[in-house]
Amino acid sequence: MKTISSLQAVKYQNGKPENVEDALTVEEVLQININYVPYSITMRTPGADRELIRGLLFTEEIFTERASSFTDLMEAKRNSEGIAQAINVLVEPDLIKKDFSKDRSTLTVASCGLCGKRKLDDEHSCGEPLRSNAKLRIEAVRLLFDQMNEKQRTFKQSGGSHASAAFDANNNLLAIYEDIGRHNAVDKVIGSLLENGNLESAETILVSGRISYEIVNKAYRAGIP
Repeated sequence: MKTISSLQAVKYQNGKPENVEDALTVEEVLQININYVPYSITMRTPGADRELIRGLLFTEEIFTERASSFTDLMEAKRNSEGIAQAINVLVEPDLIKKDFSKDRSTLTVASCGLCGKRKLDDEHSCGEPLRSNAKLRIEAVRLLFDQMNEKQRTFKQSGGSHASAAFDANNNLLAIYEDIGRHNAVDKVIGSLLENGNLESAETILVSGRISYEIVNKAYRAGIP
């Protein structure tokens, strides 16, 4: 999937403008429908759409089954470059949250995953504290970031994407994804862990850049300490 777009640009350097070819991270719209009912419109970097949607619906407690995945996933609309702009996921009706379509109402942009929520109470987690015996040595933090940085191919080309990665108790890499939005990268990681049946093995999740309340909330709902 194309994640980089090459465009002509004018860069001002050494006191004068210069025509250059610049690499930009692709950002495209995606409408998510659940059982043919519109749920949300989000902006994301194309690729791993299944993982993105699975992680999003899980962390928003719309579809929280760990052992079951979508019955089907269909691309309902593509743009001229073949990138999906609308996807419909089929889920057993008794496995999804009732009235899920009322949870979101507007566009979710790459910089704000909370945008589109109808009320603040929607994002208040009221569960038990996570309990884990996992310990992470401070010396290991840099090594984990080194592993993540090594695989950030889109960032190396454009300098304009974020990444998230999950590791097990032995600091083995379980999943890594990039996206123009941090929250999207986290959703892709969590969705991948769910699809591969190893969410319970995840003990650490990394994010490039700052950690927002929303991302902490996603990690909590996924049970990653």
